[in-house]
Amino acid sequence: IDKEKKYVVKREWYGQVRGFTATFFYDKPVKVGPIWFPTQLSVRNVDDKVAGVTRYTGVKVNQNLPDSLFEAK
Repeated sequence: IDKEKKYVVKREWYGQVRGFTATFFYDKPVKVGPIWFPTQLSVRNVDDKVAGVTRYTGVKVNQNLPDSLFEAK
């Protein structure tokens, strides 16, 4: 966890059968409203090779969405 910005910077993934499987890196944080949000997620496999990258844009928080959006149908 980044001590100043308070967001997760790295996460390791372990499977029940094979043990260590991958590492997730959360990078390029930007301030979105009151929080810091990482705008890039990189995944590296057990061989330390990049398995995928996801980039986030246009993130919004606390937009006063109606509760009806979260009701089960």
